[in-house]
Amino acid sequence: MNFGQRRTQGAHHAAGGSRQANAQNTVAAIPSYAAPYMNTAMPPGHNFELFFPVWNETDWTLPKDKKFHAIERSWHIKDSKGMLEEMLKRQRHQADLLNENILSLDARSTAPFLTGIGIEHPLENGFSFLKPYGLPYLPGSGVKGVLKKACEELALVGEHSGAWNILEVWSLFGFEGGSAYLSGESRSKAKFLKERACSLKQSLASWVNSAELGSMISLLEPLIKQAAASKGDAEAYCSNPKGFMEGLLKNKDLREKIHNRGALVFWDVFPMPPGDTLSADILTPHYGHYYQDGKTPHDSGQPVPNQFLTVPPGSLFRFHVQYAPTGGTSDHSKERWKAMLGQAFAYAFDWLGFGAKTAVGYGQMTLEAHGTKPSEAQGVEAEKKAPSPKSEPPKRQTWENAHLTYSPGNQTITATFQNKKAEIKGKIEELMPPNIVAKIKKKKSADTRVMVEPIGNSFIIISIG
Repeated sequence: MNFGQRRTQGAHHAAGGSRQANAQNTVAAIPSYAAPYMNTAMPPGHNFELFFPVWNETDWTLPKDKKFHAIERSWHIKDSKGMLEEMLKRQRHQADLLNENILSLDARSTAPFLTGIGIEHPLENGFSFLKPYGLPYLPGSGVKGVLKKACEELALVGEHSGAWNILEVWSLFGFEGGSAYLSGESRSKAKFLKERACSLKQSLASWVNSAELGSMISLLEPLIKQAAASKGDAEAYCSNPKGFMEGLLKNKDLREKIHNRGALVFWDVFPMPPGDTLSADILTPHYGHYYQDGKTPHDSGQPVPNQFLTVPPGSLFRFHVQYAPTGGTSDHSKERWKAMLGQAFAYAFDWLGFGAKTAVGYGQMTLEAHGTKPSEAQGVEAEKKAPSPKSEPPKRQTWENAHLTYSPGNQTITATFQNKKAEIKGKIEELMPPNIVAKIKKKKSADTRVMVEPIGNSFIIISIG
């Protein structure tokens, strides 16, 4: 997919010649006695963070035209691959000691990967490196977040529901009282996210009414022990699990009494790039003349390069998930947690991605079956194939010549098409191309192509133009 970016990889841009000469006047913000120790043999994390050579030596300002040169001098990983391989060997050895209580699988990235972009950095886009090693990594908490979202969608969303149930999600991943599907509320002001939260809560309430909760009491008991104020309350909840679940949906105070981490532990993941360097992507926005200077919108504006560091496509990601139940978790899923998690991985690989900017195609991966133990590889592949009739996400629709209107008061864009309506909330400059923005501002409406996604009986706008 083309997202309007230019992707460059270190193997194609070796630092040297005139390019190196042009970058000589930028240095790292370190004491002069440390400068002789700077070299490309250092781990990329050290060169990208503490020793990032992007400052003017004379006045310590940040030259905008030298950022990419600084990245090129920081992305080398060839001399750190030995350390990276040792880290992976250490993880594999520890995993082998856990026998059946570990799920290990390999994935290969099919798109650039990045994480930690919110970390403060001169490029305005940071990156996560594990200290003190200086190696790029995906924190285990990030892996858990993606897989938990996958399992929640498998349990609650449309045709997926039934693949998991929410009690199994809580048992393996832990209970979060602030989840949108429990409260029916979204922290975002966007209308479609609020509607989605309500839809998920309704889906959960419907499942509670139809499920045979008595047969799942072992999954509920750890939660009941924490939520019950007395032994009598615990007995009442156990005898009426449906009432307890309805209480969780209605009572915020009851939800806040429950704190458990779940039975799974997610290890950090260390990507192994295929070459000797990391890579860089460059965003090239070229509508500054319109958004900032108020000029007429057109496609011939001057691009403004914005570089950021990534792990290149083709990198190997080795995932390890440990089964480590505590006294506060249930053993209900002990016999089938690997197959269940294999299904979650398959869903995450197909629809979610890992790391940052997954909504625009970053962090996409595919399973490498040969990298897992045979039984696990078969389990993951089987789970990928088995639920195929259920794993289709809501089908998006394209409305040709939909009629757009905009309400400045509540910043709501409304699209109507054949008696159907979809909305999205936000600034029009951020949600549609400049030529359509100009029409909206002039005529208060416009007709254009709109992509929407059904959520229950309503629609949300995915893209405009």
